[in-house]
Amino acid sequence: MKTLLDTTRFHAPADGRASGGDRPKLTAKQRAIAALEKAIDKDAKAEERLEAARRKAIGEHFTAWIEEADASLIAEVFAGLEVAATKANRKRIASHPLRPGKVDAIVEKRLAEIERIKAEEAAERERERQTDDGASDAA
Repeated sequence: MKTLLDTTRFHAPADGRASGGDRPKLTAKQRAIAALEKAIDKDAKAEERLEAARRKAIGEHFTAWIEEADASLIAEVFAGLEVAATKANRKRIASHPLRPGKVDAIVEKRLAEIERIKAEEAAERERERQTDDGASDAA
């Protein structure tokens, strides 16, 4: 005796979800693109793992290295890190117990210099824009 399951052909639900055997056939191009995407994703994850391992290695050995370094080098290292950091990270770095107090003055001086350069560049761009606007108005 035949049952309903034996006589009825099942199709994927209307919402587009396919069951295991009802997957649409992919073209060779689609399969190649999928394989490429998978390979790129795999490479990206491997690179992320490598970068995380690098950061961990540096972090684990930074304190031991900085404890043995020359005082002027320590100040330069902390100043360089802080100047490159965001404001929030700058505060975190500044709280490091091995950071010399003289780093504050170095960082303030470098940040002021960066702001001065940015202001000069903005003023130069504004002068160029006004010159360009004046030239286009004359034309």
